[in-house]
Amino acid sequence: MGMWNILDVSLNRGEKKQLYYSPNGLETHKVPITLICGAKEGKTLGLIAGTHSGEYPAIPATSQFAKNINPQEVTGQIVIIHCLNSRGFWEKSMDAVPDDNMNLNSSFPGNKKGTPGEKIIDFVATKIFPELDFLLDMHSGSKVEKLVPCLFYCSIAEDAVVEATKKAALALNYKYLIIGTSNRSLFGYAALSGVPNLLVERGCFGECKQSDIQAYIKDIIQLMKHLGMISGECEDTITGEFYTNTTYLSSDVNGVWFPKVEAGQQIKKGEILGCVEDIFGNPIKEFYAEYDSVVFYLYCDLPIDKGTFLVAYGSKN
Repeated sequence: MGMWNILDVSLNRGEKKQLYYSPNGLETHKVPITLICGAKEGKTLGLIAGTHSGEYPAIPATSQFAKNINPQEVTGQIVIIHCLNSRGFWEKSMDAVPDDNMNLNSSFPGNKKGTPGEKIIDFVATKIFPELDFLLDMHSGSKVEKLVPCLFYCSIAEDAVVEATKKAALALNYKYLIIGTSNRSLFGYAALSGVPNLLVERGCFGECKQSDIQAYIKDIIQLMKHLGMISGECEDTITGEFYTNTTYLSSDVNGVWFPKVEAGQQIKKGEILGCVEDIFGNPIKEFYAEYDSVVFYLYCDLPIDKGTFLVAYGSKN
């Protein structure tokens, strides 16, 4: 029963340690991390919260889970990053790293000698991914997004990675299992690096409801049971369905945005999604669904610019 060595830290079997880690020497961004070395050797699970610093429920969820989990009952190892964009969190940034306005979910693989955001991304890609057998990246709707609980998986990795990912997706309590193909996102780059993983979404509007926190803790426990890291049978879940066709609608005009749909709503081809007006209430443009689908999440702030994301909707084929 050997020790576990990670991030310049050594842990004995059955031990838990907490630390702040400065990615690539970045002293202005101390990332809070919990390391859990189970009593028995096994798979290594990574949990990441706060990739987007204004998406809150997963942050206390990982803290509560880390506080309550008994390493003696764990088979394997767990790396918990409680808030990846730690400076953004304390400075109340909605999503980006304050120093360089970088989105940590769209700029992989980063650069260890680059900007602060690039250094953080490189840390994840080079120090965390190689240690993992599975990764759960936990998000929520930001202060301007409304969503239905859903998860994303990457389809452009090797077959074995995709298959392991899809099996885990069906083990969790999500109805909408959405395909993703971005190779520069955190979950996409992890998959291309050989790490099966899921990006999950719960909660919205920048809120931090206890119901979402507890649902995330249940997700973690359910995933660990699925991976054989803790004892017990996986609980029954809702029947997840894979959505392979997704549209991410962005605005091509400036103005005032009024969505006409709700997250989770079933919509028909040609149904109005929302409209843009000028500040005097004069119509500028209406947006319509291109096919029968379901709304996954939508933008709910009033002022928009060209390029602003508006609605994500998709279908099973």
